[in-house]
Amino acid sequence: QTPEAEARAAAEAEAIRWFGGERHVAAVPSAEGPLLLELHRPAPARLDLAVPEGTWRLAADPPTAGLGLALEGATADGEHFTVAPGGAATAVVATPAAGAVLPLRLRAVTLHRVR
Repeated sequence: QTPEAEARAAAEAEAIRWFGGERHVAAVPSAEGPLLLELHRPAPARLDLAVPEGTWRLAADPPTAGLGLALEGATADGEHFTVAPGGAATAVVATPAAGAVLPLRLRAVTLHRVR
């Protein structure tokens, strides 16, 4: 198997692991190569992960109108999310807004530490 095929298989397995059980989210191929996550219903999609303490800003790639991002377990203040010392953020949650044109496509969510 080629390295490209192995990388694609790994990306597909990771997408399935991320959104296992959430039938309204699908991993779809893109013309650029990487898989995209496609949200088909206006329901939250979760990515479980541990985020260390600090203040964070979340950014969708590509920037996606009609998509709300949140850091579960953190305190929200506008576009920033703060994980308190000793606290734990446990998931990134992507939620299409009411009336958003579906499906929404998402390549990545990046967490930027705010200083």
